[in-house]
Amino acid sequence: MAAVVCLVTFAHVVTAAGQANPWRQLVGTAVLTAVAAILVGAIGYGITRSDFAWMPAAAVHFAIGPFVPGAAVLSSLVVAASWAVSRSPGPGSIDSGII
Repeated sequence: MAAVVCLVTFAHVVTAAGQANPWRQLVGTAVLTAVAAILVGAIGYGITRSDFAWMPAAAVHFAIGPFVPGAAVLSSLVVAASWAVSRSPGPGSIDSGII
């Protein structure tokens, strides 16, 4: 679950870096992180139990637990922070080289 969350976060960090408005990427990151983590967790639980009938119960368990929503929020915060750091300074700002 953690590996798939890292992959989703990395993909959205790369995509959001060049955009002027990151809101679409932030919401997409949160939703895709949650869905991917729930799906991987449910499949893993079904494999562990050797019975895929447990997948819906595992999906609900992971969805209402603190890990998946917390991972979605943290993933969006990482995308927002990387977008803020990668922005180029505007004209007339201190970092633009104009004195």
